[in-house]
Amino acid sequence: MEFIWSDSGDNNSAETLIWKCLKGALVNDEGICYHRYPIFSADRSRREPDILMLHKNWGL
Repeated sequence: MEFIWSDSGDNNSAETLIWKCLKGALVNDEGICYHRYPIFSADRSRREPDILMLHKNWGL
């Protein structure tokens, strides 16, 4: 799995810990995992989930 970290500058220790655990557990799986991937809706509002994962077997 490819992991893409966005340095948001907030230094959230819980997010960092979960991110490291996911990287260790899913390193050989197929997919992509983003930290703070921006999502825009039709009304131009923006959301950033802490972690967004697209996994070949599990989906979104």
